[in-house]
Amino acid sequence: MQLSIHDALRVMDKLQIQYVRCKHHIRGFLVVKGVRVLAVRCSHGSGDLPGSVPHRFRRSLNLDQHQFEEMRSCRLGRDAYVEILRAKGLLRT
Repeated sequence: MQLSIHDALRVMDKLQIQYVRCKHHIRGFLVVKGVRVLAVRCSHGSGDLPGSVPHRFRRSLNLDQHQFEEMRSCRLGRDAYVEILRAKGLLRT
């Protein structure tokens, strides 16, 4: 799976993940109703993310390949994503 850093940041923005740029990585948290739910991180720089980093980024969002492609192509929004997390038992309310 190819994933550019720009695409990763676009997904993080779409999900309203609060992130900061650290020295080597971009670290963020998905916050739902004031509670940190998931930690997400990816490298920053330019171009495509190397090696298995795109796979680990997708897994940190708890999405399967199909769901992640739906997210990248703008067919899946934050509300639907939160419902996926609820269905997987990662959110209580």
